Amino acid sequence: MNNLLAAIMGNAELARIKVDMQSPAAEHIENIIGSCDHAAELCKQMLAYAGKGSYELEVINLNELIKSMGKLIRASVGSNISLKMKLDGDLPGIEGDLAQVQQLLLNFIVNSADAIGKGTGEIKISTGAKFVMREILDQLYNGKELPEREYVIIEVRDNGCGMDQALQARIFDPFFTTKETGSGLGLSAVLGIVCGHYGAIQLFSEPGRGTAFRVYFPATDQSFKEKIVTTMEVEVWHGDGTVLIVDDDLRVRSVASAFIQNLEFDVLTADDGKEGLALFKEHHKKLVAVLLDMTMPVMGGVDAMIGMREIDRSVPIVLVSGYSETEAGLLVSGDRPNAFLQKPFKAKVLKSTLYEIMREQAD
Repeated sequence: MNNLLAAIMGNAELARIKVDMQSPAAEHIENIIGSCDHAAELCKQMLAYAGKGSYELEVINLNELIKSMGKLIRASVGSNISLKMKLDGDLPGIEGDLAQVQQLLLNFIVNSADAIGKGTGEIKISTGAKFVMREILDQLYNGKELPEREYVIIEVRDNGCGMDQALQARIFDPFFTTKETGSGLGLSAVLGIVCGHYGAIQLFSEPGRGTAFRVYFPATDQSFKEKIVTTMEVEVWHGDGTVLIVDDDLRVRSVASAFIQNLEFDVLTADDGKEGLALFKEHHKKLVAVLLDMTMPVMGGVDAMIGMREIDRSVPIVLVSGYSETEAGLLVSGDRPNAFLQKPFKAKVLKSTLYEIMREQAD
């Protein structure tokens, strides 16, 4: 599905570049891209539920994340709902995927807003940290699998309609929903995200008295890493040199080629790992990067990457997949790609990825 979406979204983005924004076709192109975004999000939720979501680990300050999401959170609830925050100033970091943790928090906020409905209500977001003992862990969703240790806790509490015991028992089931237009994957994806981060969930709810979701993430003593790259730097950047694209799907290969040629790179393409490895051997001295699909016939991306690294370790490699970095990590032992890109990807994400790996190479 992600391969198909990569082709549809990529071609729509290329069409948007070539069509005047005043054209009647422009609105239809935007609708295609928007629909692809929704479909890609559904795929991510299904992967997250299966515990195979896309995880790009970094040290996250939950307090800063919540503050940075202020406008997004406010836009997700009606003006009838007041938002309150109680954030622990001495909060340690957690090691996790920023986008997944954002998704988790927004799912809770949207559910709380739905539970409150059109009447006046309140949603409270709070953070804290504490050492959690075995007897507490054993009472949590996924808690029995976790060790006693310090956990960072985030809680979203509302004073909405609440849930009875029967509803609470099914709340994390996939495809179960109480909403007319719901997919039933929101909270099941949340549980998958929490399990993927070696965390746990606690649920408190009572009909007529509201609901609270409390998530426990393992604390880390690693320091927070500041992002140095600005959006402006990436926007004005253009490439120089040759990029090798290896993908067995012609549609994805064509879209990626067009994206990269728009950045002023030259392009070489191959449709399987064996052909890609042969091209790499012949042209590696002029290559500035390789885009390498993970799952291909004849020779897969991981084996091709190992072969390329034996020839020339100086060429950065981006591993691309419709699955996730977690899955790629299970297949790559020892050596790692310079970056990971999940399908479907947009032109600006590909550009940012190439910019990052080439900047690191230059440093």
